[in-house]
Amino acid sequence: MKTANGDENARTILGEDYPAILEMMENLLARPISAPELLDVLTPTILQAVTRERKLRARAAQARGIAEAQTRNITFGHPKTQPPPNFASILELVSKKQITHKVAARMCGVGVGTYYRMRRDWLVKLSESGMDVQQFWLGGVNKGRRFTVDKEMARWQEN
Repeated sequence: MKTANGDENARTILGEDYPAILEMMENLLARPISAPELLDVLTPTILQAVTRERKLRARAAQARGIAEAQTRNITFGHPKTQPPPNFASILELVSKKQITHKVAARMCGVGVGTYYRMRRDWLVKLSESGMDVQQFWLGGVNKGRRFTVDKEMARWQEN
């Protein structure tokens, strides 16, 4: 069965639902049916198929755009908040239990969740630099520290 605008145009608009809609239309036309009844049956199905096809095309275009942006090293979202220059001394105060994590977050000018992420990232960076992080601090009382915080903060800022 040919459509008014041509078979290829219908395939383009309806996408993968085209054969099912065509079969449904042929089954409906095989028996006597009024035009309003035909429209009542076909219209929702066609609209659903067109909507699904548009969504699929939009997702494909979005995926192409993201892939292209990634090849050009474009980053998405809000930039990561960097720890302040005195972050090591703030962590030292927390490790000595002179201030709480909530106060430390306020001193850094960030929320508590962001503070914990910055602390985790900072400790990971410390461990990647070859430092024994447990020797530095992992949230408890600082015992037997073998180096100064200022030296480690300077090393971290260099990387």
